Amino acid sequence: MSFFPWAAGAQDLKASAETAFAGDLSAVQSLRRSGPAGLQALLEAAAPQIAELRQNKLRLEAEAVLPLRTAVDGVAGQRDALASGLYWFTDLKAARAEAVKTGRPILSLRLLGNLDEEYCCANSRFFRTVIMPIPPSRNT
Repeated sequence: MSFFPWAAGAQDLKASAETAFAGDLSAVQSLRRSGPAGLQALLEAAAPQIAELRQNKLRLEAEAVLPLRTAVDGVAGQRDALASGLYWFTDLKAARAEAVKTGRPILSLRLLGNLDEEYCCANSRFFRTVIMPIPPSRNT
């Protein structure tokens, strides 16, 4: 049983992911409430654009990429989530349930501000720019 009882089915997540790119804030919020599955649905729907970004065929600063960045950052709960693909929990109980389910540890950060804001505290800017770009280990 999922910890996210409000999480939509796979088809609903896919539909929400497609409308999130069009700037639909309610779709972004719905995907965020769906937890990591919502982020995964969004990343899968955006796979062609993400591949072009990683191959430098698209520029991250391009106006056409802004809706994608906004949607992914909103669902993930962190800025520049296209690089990390990580869903950041803001609810410790939900994070614990996910840690038990996946067998992964919890990284708890005490920051001033939110990871999805560009100019939040200095520690989160450092964390976002230095630590997050490191590729995940094969042991995760």
